[in-house]
Parts: sequence; structure tokens; C-alpha cells
Amino acid sequence: MRKIILLILLIVSMSISTFSADKKFEKYSGGSITYNEMISSPKVVLFLWTTSCPYCREELKKINLEPNISQYAKFYFVDLGEERADVGRLAKSLKLKGHIVENIILDKDIDIAERFSVVGVPTFIYLRNGKIVSQGYYFDESALKNIFGNE
Repeated sequence: MRKIILLILLIVSMSISTFSADKKFEKYSGGSITYNEMISSPKVVLFLWTTSCPYCREELKKINLEPNISQYAKFYFVDLGEERADVGRLAKSLKLKGHIVENIILDKDIDIAERFSVVGVPTFIYLRNGKIVSQGYYFDESALKNIFGNE
């Protein structure tokens, strides 16, 4: 009996922690997107953040001033575990531009952070063809150029 209970617990824990690349994430601007769709571009940056993080807000302000960052990679701004209204208030207060607002992903279950074992925010995850090539904690255009180049 003990072995059966342990087996059941193991199966349940594995099913809870399994990441589905086909899970749909709500986009702040409307609609949804899967993880696979997010990483389908050859060069992708995932910025994981929260509205309550002062350092995240500073990074958003810096990126807000860089409308041409999409020349290097496709950016997604993954909000972790918060409600749409909270994200909307911050977007309005910071006057976030379209290149950010259109790419905000609402990860209410914090699946993407768990997928990459992120323990703190802000975190930038740089992906090339779906594989991590770098990770960082602040936005730096020169680092972006070094990671992805001018391809």
C-alpha cells in the first residue's frame, strides 16, 4: 500500500510540474499566444517582470525609449502572476509605447519563470532558435548586439 501511495504522489507531482509548450498565455493587448509561438522567431528576448518590482519598472522605462530594439530580436514582456488591471495601470503610468504593450504576456501561473528556473526579477532570457544563449538582469543594447549581432 505504501508503494502505491508513493507512486501516486510521484505521478501527481510530475503532472503538476510538467511544462506544456502548447499552453496558451493571455496577451495584454488581446488574444493569446503559446510558448512555442513565442520562441518561434530565430532570436527572442523574454523579459520577466512584475508591476511591484522597482527594478523592473526602471528596465521598462529604458526599453520604452528604445523603439528600434526589434531590429535585433523579438521581445516579449512576460508579467508574472498579476492581474490585467494591475498591468494596465502600470502601462498607463509609465506611458509604455506600442512595441511593449503589444507584446506583454500575462503569465498568471508563472509557468515561464518556472520553465527557466528564474528566482528573481527583472530577468532577461535571450533565445536563439528556441535555446537559451544568455540571461541577464538589466537591459543593455550593447549586450543585445553582442548576443545577436546585426544579422
